[in-house]
Amino acid sequence: MKKEGILLAAAVLLTAACLAEAQISPYEPVENELGLTAGVTYVSRYIWRGFDMYPENHSGIQPFAYFDLFNTGWFFDISWRRAVAGDFENFEELDFTISYTGNSLWPQTSYTTDWEVGYTYYSHPDNPVRFVRGGPTFDIDYEDVFLSVSMPNICSAGVVPSYTVIYLWPSEGGKRANGLPWSLYRSADGFLHVFGLDYDWTINGLLPNTPEQIIHLSAALYYNDGMGISPLPTKVHPDEDWSHALFGATTDFDLGSGFSIRPGIWFQKSMDDSVNTSDEHFVSLTAQYRTK
Repeated sequence: MKKEGILLAAAVLLTAACLAEAQISPYEPVENELGLTAGVTYVSRYIWRGFDMYPENHSGIQPFAYFDLFNTGWFFDISWRRAVAGDFENFEELDFTISYTGNSLWPQTSYTTDWEVGYTYYSHPDNPVRFVRGGPTFDIDYEDVFLSVSMPNICSAGVVPSYTVIYLWPSEGGKRANGLPWSLYRSADGFLHVFGLDYDWTINGLLPNTPEQIIHLSAALYYNDGMGISPLPTKVHPDEDWSHALFGATTDFDLGSGFSIRPGIWFQKSMDDSVNTSDEHFVSLTAQYRTK
């Protein structure tokens, strides 16, 4: 895709900020108590920041636990990611995130800005990875820091844009014990910029005498500034370019007593072959429990 066309698409997406609503977190603080949201997500394909993490488009499961630390603005979450199929044990992943959501800037104005900062460690317990007997090994653990801002009151149509910047770097350090050159994962550091739009579309209840249903629509455009390495077997360092756009629709069904399910459908328009060589269609289903 020509860069001019991608830049035009970016301009159109940002101009449309008045037609979408900023993303609303599903986690509401519990005053003076430890809040917990726990559950599991199934994805028909594990797509992470544009990359197809498992060859041949395998599905994945992602159990998680999310803690609201006594309504202080601090949050901690842990998630486990693994393929449903076998032969991907080396890529099982435990992610740990600590984040802080501060008070809104310029509150009660049209320029109200919500913000969040955080740190994530991506651990692969079964690494280092070894390809062949006696062959090279390397560590594929990562770390990143991020800043996310959104403007929930910027449009009277109930619509808000968001922007997230992420800096990722590999945890592998020191000198390799076998003396071989560093793997490509050693140069995986870089920035990722995400321009997002979200809109909550309210429709009639799906069944008679049921409450209105909210369909959460989202769109995001990604600029990869050299962050990451394509999954095996390609191991390509990504270009510095607009990498992909992601579109999704989700909704929540309240089952009572703190339980809910959230189905979702997703489409990724891949723009750069160094991140993903094909467009992606996938679905997700989350079942979770949240304390009151």
